[in-house]
Amino acid sequence: MARPGEITILALGRMTNVALALSLEPEFAGSVMEVIVMGGAVTVPGNVSQVATANLHEDPESAAILYQSGAPIVQVGLDVCNQVTVSPAQLEAIALSANPGAQLLSRATAYLRGAYIRTGRIGPDDGVRYNDMPAVGYAVKPELFTVKPAQVEIETRSELTRGQTVADWQAEKTNARICLEVDSGALTALFTERLTKPLS
Repeated sequence: MARPGEITILALGRMTNVALALSLEPEFAGSVMEVIVMGGAVTVPGNVSQVATANLHEDPESAAILYQSGAPIVQVGLDVCNQVTVSPAQLEAIALSANPGAQLLSRATAYLRGAYIRTGRIGPDDGVRYNDMPAVGYAVKPELFTVKPAQVEIETRSELTRGQTVADWQAEKTNARICLEVDSGALTALFTERLTKPLS
């Protein structure tokens, strides 16, 4: 609140804390530069149901509060996350890096790859997707993304469609900009370069 228009909220998990902030401070929505939401699926299926992603499915009420708040929202969902795969060569470069962050990610990736292979989402020789990475990538280099404004409503009542991001592309008034395309090669190259850069 002391730096209006300067702070970006990078919401990588459930929107619970963001909704709490909105309830505690009515001016919060108008004071943030933007809220980048990692979640949602508009043009592709969800990852916990046919229509919803985990971050919105698990607390749709908080997500609805955010989307109705008037805060400037950028939605980085599976529409672009599904397009971003870190290649085996990039994973090898990360594994060989002495950067502690790269080493931590490499250790965690073994479990992630195993889970993806077991569920048939990737093959044993494929790269891997880190779904938080495109959202962080948007915060760092938004010009790599193609976005389209829409009026988005979050489904909170139906168990069948709980957490769905329902986008109205023809609405006169919009409440979110939805990322639909991304320069995946440039983004994964930037990710690899930053993660393997030696700490000074």
